[in-house]
Amino acid sequence: MVLRELATYRVELELQNEDLRRANLDLDRYRRRFEDLYDFAPVGFVTTVDKSLVLQANRTLARLLGVERRSLLGTHLTDYILPEDQDIYYHHARAARAPGARARCELRIRAADGGARWVRIESEARGDEGPGQVRAAISDITSWMESEEASARLNQRLQQAQRLEGLGALAGGIAHDFNNLLTILICNLELARSTPPGPDQEREFERALSASDRAVELVQQLLAYAGQHEVRREPLDLGALTQGTADLVRPSLPAGATLEVEVAPGLPRAFGDATQLRQVALNLISNAAQALQEVSAAIEVRVSRRSCPAELEDALRPGQSLPAGDYLSLRVRDEGVGMGPGTLAHVFEPLFSTKGRGRGLGLASVSGIVRSHGGTILVESELGVGSTFEVLLPVHTEES
Repeated sequence: MVLRELATYRVELELQNEDLRRANLDLDRYRRRFEDLYDFAPVGFVTTVDKSLVLQANRTLARLLGVERRSLLGTHLTDYILPEDQDIYYHHARAARAPGARARCELRIRAADGGARWVRIESEARGDEGPGQVRAAISDITSWMESEEASARLNQRLQQAQRLEGLGALAGGIAHDFNNLLTILICNLELARSTPPGPDQEREFERALSASDRAVELVQQLLAYAGQHEVRREPLDLGALTQGTADLVRPSLPAGATLEVEVAPGLPRAFGDATQLRQVALNLISNAAQALQEVSAAIEVRVSRRSCPAELEDALRPGQSLPAGDYLSLRVRDEGVGMGPGTLAHVFEPLFSTKGRGRGLGLASVSGIVRSHGGTILVESELGVGSTFEVLLPVHTEES
């Protein structure tokens, strides 16, 4: 009886051993499969510990760094990062060591050919595998970065071409206007020279002088657009200046349209050229009036004080800058036709107009004047809703 039981136990043990052997074979097969997946993954994998010491790495990372995997183990990952990007990795590694945190950064490593390659590193702490261990996936993004840089260069060339196109239009428009003015000057001076003294001669001289005045005005507008107009700055009341300008425009509004002006009380003074800032207000209000289509449409003008945070940079146009601080705000809102993104992109270009071929510098000179006063101009618009232009000017201080 005992011998029979022992024989039974032996058979069961042999069966269990066979099951265990098969399980070990399966486990070994899965382990090799995992190692293949790990080693030949499309991204580099690395496990580091204190001071970026490499504990484990796959073949993909070794190939990316141009070294043998066995020589990579025991080195510091920072040995392969360009010196100018070491700070990026330092802050990245510090963030990744926080419990439960994941961190990502982009930096350059020294490649096998001696050049630099861009990589994206995504890391997370792995406390379950040992204290201080961080596992990271490292992707080669050099091609993507190069395409981004190429795209940026293309955009820069496109912007330059657009600026040259704008300058060409500006030069052509100015040449056309100056040609007309010079023709008037020459013709009237020739007539005056051949006309006996009297009322007719005086009339020709008056026409010549009027053309000269328009030529001077055109030059002043061009200088304002370039931001190089001579500015006679003095402390001034922007609210009173805007109110006076609005009173001049109000009689020319379409019948039924309204113009409301609100000036916040207790405003500090602006510091600038009253003539130029009056031109800014006149242009903005006149443009708003020209945009009205509905008989009962309204124009709202508000002068107030505004504290501008650094985040306002998101609303600035390319090439604009505005330090955080306190500013005087001149805001003109209309209920007119509005503008789409395509029009907004060109609204401050010289000679650009939504009403056919532009002949003046319009909003381009407004932008130049505001820029020469250390301010900026913001615009929001929507087709069928209306437009809002806001001029921001520094408040007057003793240092001004």
